[in-house]
Amino acid sequence: MITGVFLSGSSSKRLELLKEVRPQATTFGFLMNATNPINPLIRKHVDNAARTLGINLEIVEVKDQSEFTDAFDRMGARGVAGVVINPDAVFSSSARSIAELARIHKLPVVGDMGFVAAGNLFAFSEDYLAMARRSAWHVDQILKGTAPGDLAAELSTVYRLLVNIKTAKELGITIPPSVLACADELIE
Repeated sequence: MITGVFLSGSSSKRLELLKEVRPQATTFGFLMNATNPINPLIRKHVDNAARTLGINLEIVEVKDQSEFTDAFDRMGARGVAGVVINPDAVFSSSARSIAELARIHKLPVVGDMGFVAAGNLFAFSEDYLAMARRSAWHVDQILKGTAPGDLAAELSTVYRLLVNIKTAKELGITIPPSVLACADELIE
């Protein structure tokens, strides 16, 4: 039996955020780690989200940081208006490099929590602290004698949105009031 708190996926909301700041755009990029075995499931999810939003999605897979420049060049050549970064250690450890490439290509980027502090436009993700608290509750229940199989597995339901206002100004993007109202934190 499996129990605990699991990521529920935030890629569709990330696409929605980009569409809100670039409402006339029809094509967005999605950067994925080519070696991640869960990609088929993620791809199905983001393809469905793109279809729902009525946008085209350019999925670009890379294996490591050495392929980032080429990936952004390809997305730029394909008319991508913004980029979603799939949560992955390959990207998280390179958030600053990605931010620099995004600035060069004038592309808003939305990724995981570390991305906004690195200079990317948005961070939208599950609230990892809330997940840790809920996971601690599960551990507490097990230590008190509850069988793990008696505890339901849960999907994360708490999210955080961070907006980098400085990056928005650099990119010439006006963040809509609807997005600002939802933001948990504004980075100046």
